[in-house]
Amino acid sequence: MEKEVLALIVLALQAVHTGAVIYLSRRLSAYFGLRRRMALILVSLATLFGYTGIMVFTNAYSALSTILYAFAGILLGFLLYLGMGVVLADLL
Repeated sequence: MEKEVLALIVLALQAVHTGAVIYLSRRLSAYFGLRRRMALILVSLATLFGYTGIMVFTNAYSALSTILYAFAGILLGFLLYLGMGVVLADLL
Protein backbone atom coordinates (compact mmCIF):
# COMPACT_ATOMS: atom_id res chain seq x y z
CA MET A 1 0.00 0.00 0.00
CA GLU A 2 2.77 2.45 0.90
CA LYS A 3 4.67 1.77 -2.33
CA GLU A 4 1.58 2.45 -4.41
CA VAL A 5 0.97 5.75 -2.64
CA LEU A 6 4.59 6.77 -3.13
CA ALA A 7 4.41 5.82 -6.80
CA LEU A 8 1.26 7.92 -7.22
CA ILE A 9 2.89 10.90 -5.51
CA VAL A 10 5.97 10.63 -7.75
CA LEU A 11 3.76 10.33 -10.83
CA ALA A 12 1.74 13.39 -9.80
CA LEU A 13 4.91 15.42 -9.22
CA GLN A 14 6.26 14.40 -12.62
CA ALA A 15 2.99 15.41 -14.26
CA VAL A 16 3.09 18.81 -12.56
CA HIS A 17 6.73 19.28 -13.56
CA THR A 18 6.02 18.34 -17.17
CA GLY A 19 3.11 20.75 -17.27
CA ALA A 20 5.29 23.51 -15.83
CA VAL A 21 7.98 22.95 -18.47
CA ILE A 22 5.41 23.03 -21.27
CA TYR A 23 3.73 26.13 -19.83
CA LEU A 24 7.03 27.97 -19.36
CA SER A 25 8.22 27.11 -22.86
CA ARG A 26 4.98 28.39 -24.41
CA ARG A 27 5.18 31.63 -22.46
CA LEU A 28 8.84 32.12 -23.42
CA SER A 29 8.04 31.49 -27.07
CA ALA A 30 5.30 34.12 -26.89
CA TYR A 31 7.48 36.68 -25.07
CA PHE A 32 10.65 36.30 -27.13
CA GLY A 33 9.24 35.26 -30.50
CA LEU A 34 10.83 31.81 -30.47
CA ARG A 35 9.30 28.82 -32.18
CA ARG A 36 7.41 26.68 -29.66
CA ARG A 37 9.44 23.58 -30.43
CA MET A 38 12.74 25.43 -29.94
CA ALA A 39 11.56 26.96 -26.66
CA LEU A 40 10.40 23.55 -25.43
CA ILE A 41 13.75 21.99 -26.28
CA LEU A 42 15.68 24.81 -24.56
CA VAL A 43 13.62 24.72 -21.36
CA SER A 44 13.68 20.90 -21.27
CA LEU A 45 17.45 20.73 -21.74
CA ALA A 46 18.04 23.44 -19.16
CA THR A 47 15.87 21.59 -16.65
CA LEU A 48 17.51 18.27 -17.44
CA PHE A 49 21.01 19.73 -17.07
CA GLY A 50 20.03 21.43 -13.82
CA TYR A 51 18.73 18.26 -12.20
CA THR A 52 21.47 15.96 -13.46
CA GLY A 53 24.15 18.51 -12.59
CA ILE A 54 22.89 18.75 -9.03
CA MET A 55 22.64 14.97 -8.67
CA VAL A 56 25.91 14.02 -10.34
CA PHE A 57 28.24 16.72 -9.04
CA THR A 58 27.07 16.91 -5.43
CA ASN A 59 30.05 15.13 -3.87
CA ALA A 60 32.65 15.84 -6.54
CA TYR A 61 35.91 17.57 -5.62
CA SER A 62 37.48 18.78 -8.85
CA ALA A 63 37.31 22.39 -9.92
CA LEU A 64 35.34 21.62 -13.10
CA SER A 65 32.71 19.64 -11.23
CA THR A 66 32.35 22.43 -8.69
CA ILE A 67 31.79 24.92 -11.49
CA LEU A 68 29.23 22.64 -13.17
CA TYR A 69 27.46 22.07 -9.85
CA ALA A 70 27.26 25.81 -9.21
CA PHE A 71 26.03 26.48 -12.75
CA ALA A 72 23.36 23.79 -12.42
CA GLY A 73 22.16 25.26 -9.13
CA ILE A 74 22.03 28.77 -10.53
CA LEU A 75 20.21 27.52 -13.61
CA LEU A 76 17.57 25.74 -11.53
CA GLY A 77 17.09 28.83 -9.39
CA PHE A 78 16.77 30.98 -12.51
CA LEU A 79 14.17 28.62 -14.01
CA LEU A 80 12.23 28.55 -10.75
CA TYR A 81 12.08 32.34 -10.46
CA LEU A 82 11.36 32.69 -14.17
CA GLY A 83 8.44 30.29 -13.83
CA MET A 84 7.08 32.12 -10.80
CA GLY A 85 7.43 35.46 -12.56
CA VAL A 86 5.62 34.22 -15.65
CA VAL A 87 2.77 32.79 -13.57
CA LEU A 88 2.49 36.03 -11.59
CA ALA A 89 2.47 38.09 -14.78
CA ASP A 90 -0.25 35.89 -16.25
CA LEU A 91 -2.36 36.13 -13.11
CA LEU A 92 -2.20 39.93 -13.06
